[in-house]
Formats: sequence, C-alpha cells, structure tokens
Amino acid sequence: ELIFEKTGILSFTNEEELCQVAMAFATQPFPKGNRVGIITNTGGPAVIATDELVSAGMVLPALSARAKNILQETMLPEATIGNPIDVVATGGAAQFRSAMDVLMEEETIDSVFINFVTAPFVDTNEIAKHIVEVSNLKKKPVVCNFMTNMSLERFQVTARILKEGGVPCYSFPTTAAEALGALYRYSKTRARNIG
Repeated sequence: ELIFEKTGILSFTNEEELCQVAMAFATQPFPKGNRVGIITNTGGPAVIATDELVSAGMVLPALSARAKNILQETMLPEATIGNPIDVVATGGAAQFRSAMDVLMEEETIDSVFINFVTAPFVDTNEIAKHIVEVSNLKKKPVVCNFMTNMSLERFQVTARILKEGGVPCYSFPTTAAEALGALYRYSKTRARNIG
C-alpha cells in the first residue's frame, strides 16, 4: 500500500472492481476536487450512493441561490431542489438536462453522479441522449448508476445510447460511486507533491 501510494498507483480489492473503474477512467476527465453533485429520479439509490461517496472522501455541497432559482423554474412541482437534485420518476429529458447544466455551471461542484432508473412513462432514450451530450463536453466527470430491466427492448436501446456515447454506466449505486471515488483518488494522487 505504501509503495503504491508513493508511486501513485491505485489499488483495488479485486479484478471486477478494477475493470468497472476502468470504464470511467477510459471516458471521463479527472475531477478537480471532491465536491460531487447528485441527480436522481428515485430516492433509495441516491441515499446508498451518498453514503458510499462520503466514505470515499467526497462531499455534497449545497447549491447556490442561482442554481436553485433555475431549478425552481425547470423542475416538476414534486421535485426536490437541493443536492441531491431529485427530478422524480416523472422527470423527463428537460428536467435531467436542466439539472445537469446547473451542476456543470456550479463552481462548487467538481463531478456529477446520475442515478437513472428507467421509468416506463418517460422517454428514456431522450434522457440518455442528453446525458451523453453533457458527458461529451468533458467539462466534469459524469458517472451513471443505470437501473433498468434489460429484458425489455426499449430499455436495451437506452442502454446502447449511453454505452455508445461513452457514459460509464453501472447497475448498482455502490459500484458507480466507487468508480467516481477512484477518479477523485487518482486526481488527488496526480496533484500530490512528490518532492
């Protein structure tokens, strides 16, 4: 561990974790710091992700007044405006995009964690296209906890849009949070003073 730390090598518990994290390393920039913004359309996985991110040394800053004002205008009435931003299950592409744009502009946010559960009553493909667009800006790292029923063809299409668009997607919030935590750990390693 000490040798790895001194030479800037990240260690992982097993090969599966290493491969999962590699998806994020292959497609995303490194975060400038440990401040993460969460977008979710359901509560439970966001709570799990928050716990995992905090244990990885990350923090969830409050949103600025400017960000809250924008979200008040663009979110559905049932949405929770804070960090996490809960766009709720009926939130569509417009709500996801607004939340992503806000977090990309927030100076106090270094990375974005998206919890995307495919609700049957929204256009999930359109949401996926917007996630890809924002991720491709390479402004801040984006990871996605993508929870779906892959036996349904319509959600297979959604998954393909995300994958082909280079968005690192994970089936569980813990795995997605570990990947984002690893990006942060490595960015911290790269910035260390090696004397």
